[in-house]
Amino acid sequence: KRYESRFEDYGELLAQIKEELGPDVLVQTRRFQKGGFFGLFGARDMIEVLAAPKPAARDTARHAEAGGGAHSLNLLANTPVATDTRQAHQSNVAVMETADGLDSTSVKQELRELKQMVDRLARKVGDLQTPAAPAPQAASGDALKLASGASTLRPAEADALSVVVSWDIHPQKALKLVKKASGESALGPESLTAEMLLKRIKKVIVGEILLADGLKLPPKGRGMTAAFIGATGVGKTTTIAKLAAQFHVRDERKVALVSLDTYRVAAPEQLRVYADIMKLPIAIVYKPEEFKEACEKFSKDHIVLIDTAGRSPYNEEHLAELREYFRAATPESIQLVVDACTKADDIRIMLEKFSGIGFDHIVFSKLDETGSLGSVYSINCMTNRPISYFTVGQGVPDDIRPASIDFIQKWINTGKV
Repeated sequence: KRYESRFEDYGELLAQIKEELGPDVLVQTRRFQKGGFFGLFGARDMIEVLAAPKPAARDTARHAEAGGGAHSLNLLANTPVATDTRQAHQSNVAVMETADGLDSTSVKQELRELKQMVDRLARKVGDLQTPAAPAPQAASGDALKLASGASTLRPAEADALSVVVSWDIHPQKALKLVKKASGESALGPESLTAEMLLKRIKKVIVGEILLADGLKLPPKGRGMTAAFIGATGVGKTTTIAKLAAQFHVRDERKVALVSLDTYRVAAPEQLRVYADIMKLPIAIVYKPEEFKEACEKFSKDHIVLIDTAGRSPYNEEHLAELREYFRAATPESIQLVVDACTKADDIRIMLEKFSGIGFDHIVFSKLDETGSLGSVYSINCMTNRPISYFTVGQGVPDDIRPASIDFIQKWINTGKV
């Protein structure tokens, strides 16, 4: 029998199962999210339980003799092992357990022990697969020590340097920005205040950031393929939904959706909901050959937007799998989606890993959650790739902006998106 409840009510659900099916039951659980806007935003943590009365010992023995005795073990053996800390907590792990006369106290104890077991597994996997984290960047007050040559700065320049470093911009790059702003000012260096320098530095940054002002679509009647890659949770699916709505409704283009994201629970269904609402064709593919067929089917006259599974930068196996898909059918554009709140050190690691796949543009998501220029400017400098879009909220399709000079100037000067 299938049951479903909120995750925090798991103890009460087990008591209900015991009452309905008896004290000895086999339970298979799956944790997932439900509700919110299209099942994405404001979703609740839920748990699904498949329960069955535990067979008597003699029935179990006969079942084993018939070749079915390893059923419970197979359920566990076929479960994918989580590959990083986030996956260890979020993966769709099937857990078999026996509720032998459980009361609420023992249920809570079992839940605590299960959580501790997952935490230990996550730490072990992280120790094996995750490289040593880089040393944390010093606070902005240490900018003079970190930036070689900063000791000759005037007080106003030193104050400005500390602020720029606090934007999560590398101290040496921050020093170059300060010197450039100071040298290009029409006023004499002695007349410049830190506030005046910071205003000038923002103008320098705007002039140096590469902006693509959106995805360049081919003429009507011709199609193209664009894939969106990135780490888990950066917002690839909602970015695709926003663009699909704009291209289909505003630009009156034929749009098709393709999902390679078959890892996350209900991920294809989320994209399918958007496709159904907009009456767009969608293909859910599981193999590189199927991906190639889908691209060939739609790309002649559709704008094909390709959703991919979130990849940990540390998981070489998943990245290699994504490269295999793109060898079968190479998208005309590959857009790397990056959370604008990502720290510069994490960006360097991510770029190093995703560079093996290749990308031609960057989409910055969640710009509304940060007021810092650091990650935007840093990744632009490190990749020399133009920014195509900024997403500025969770609303579909409104909360996305082409990366234009007008938009970024307004954001830098006012902090509004």
